Amino acid sequence: MNPEPSKGLLFIQRWNPACRFLGCLCLILSQAFLSHLFCALAGCVLALLLSLAAGFSIRQVWCKVRWLLLFLAPLFVLIPVHLSWEEVHGFTVGFQAQRLAEAGLVVARALGVAMLLFPMMADTSFPRMLGSLRQIGLSSRLVNLAMFTHRYTCVYLQQVHRMHTALKSRGFIPRFNLDSLRVIAVQVGMLLVTSFDQAERVLMAMKARGYQGTFPPGEAQAFLPMDWLKCALFLFLGLVLVSIDRRVF
Repeated sequence: MNPEPSKGLLFIQRWNPACRFLGCLCLILSQAFLSHLFCALAGCVLALLLSLAAGFSIRQVWCKVRWLLLFLAPLFVLIPVHLSWEEVHGFTVGFQAQRLAEAGLVVARALGVAMLLFPMMADTSFPRMLGSLRQIGLSSRLVNLAMFTHRYTCVYLQQVHRMHTALKSRGFIPRFNLDSLRVIAVQVGMLLVTSFDQAERVLMAMKARGYQGTFPPGEAQAFLPMDWLKCALFLFLGLVLVSIDRRVF
């Protein structure tokens, strides 16, 4: 489900997935704890540069980030605007311009974290990333849970697409009325009901093929000293951002 990156820098592409996950996680945590807008914007620029280095184009990054921006845009209204009650005038609506910076800080944090997911995954598939995390001690139960969640999410999205195509072929046009909501509710109910039967069939098929609660580990990728050096570099970048945020401002 990830956008396909083009050929990026070998610095990112040949990095062990587990170490790359740890390095990007350090940057994600540092970006999430920034408390000033300037540093959060600097973190966004750094995340964008790392995404480009991983082989993603600006168009690919924008196609994913724009939906997050659409979700976060109302914060520029919800945070500065406040309601108050006065006995004389009743409810009054106020606007605090200085709180726009707080809204910008929240949006910048979220954008930086989202863009850091691109170099974290790069050209690595989700199952391979989970398998590499098992090498560094992640619980097998968590790995299995994440893998099943990813797989069933893809399956359900395909089913939703097929349902939408079937409804469209019958001339259904979604509108903001009771009939449209009733049709959509029936489709969602069918999806939930059939999901239990499908999950049981998949489990029986997996047990018939020898599944005993864990997936095969697959081919393990060796950890090289350069992998840990890159991880230390990302940790250093995160510490620099946090230090500037705490000491300069």
